[in-house]
Amino acid sequence: MNLNDVPISGVAPATDYQTVKTVMETSMTTGEVTQLSAPAKTKILTGLSDTMADKLAVRRSTVTARFSTGEAVGGRRRLSGTDKRRLSGGVQVVFEVTVAAAEAEAVVAAVATQLPDAAAAAAIFLPAIAKVVAALPASEGGAFAVALAATLEISADIATAAPVDFVTESYNKKEVRRLNKKCKNKKSWCDSVTLSGTKSKCQAFCKDGKCTAARKVKKSCKARCKKRCRAFVLSPYHVSDR
Repeated sequence: MNLNDVPISGVAPATDYQTVKTVMETSMTTGEVTQLSAPAKTKILTGLSDTMADKLAVRRSTVTARFSTGEAVGGRRRLSGTDKRRLSGGVQVVFEVTVAAAEAEAVVAAVATQLPDAAAAAAIFLPAIAKVVAALPASEGGAFAVALAATLEISADIATAAPVDFVTESYNKKEVRRLNKKCKNKKSWCDSVTLSGTKSKCQAFCKDGKCTAARKVKKSCKARCKKRCRAFVLSPYHVSDR
């Protein structure tokens, strides 16, 4: 389906997927988030998105999490209290869940059920963050991340916006079948492969003193390395969580 095509009637075709955005206010300041190392940020956000996926009973690949400031839901930000630290920092965790359009309202209902208030959110997400940062080595800023997690609070009830159409990218059924087959990762270590600079090419993968050449990495890690595949696996049309 080409979402850019508008029929003569002027009515755009229905989208396959919709995204539900949920904003969670935290007590973190922008300075604290800046001090987190890149590996720490990545692992914290991955842990949060995995936890959200588990609570909503959706595939993990459909959930993303990111840090933000000033994100609006329903026309205004949700802040509670007058604590200057919170107001000056205002760092939020923004979750986006992209599911089939017919399932979007069920996701909204699930968020309301599983995360009815700030206390419920704290009981779910704070232990998940603590578990992730506890495993961080000192070389990845583990000590600072652990100290930050120990004082972290969820400072307001979660706010969820109405579902919006997912129109970033669309694929027809033939493309979905082809790309799901073409873009598989053959090795368990593929998600650990890093991309080089501006060219975004996969680098050699090294572990325990042994390295795999970049050309072999590219062959084994298609979903991670090929430009077309990288875009596809980030879309809801990708059916594998690997």
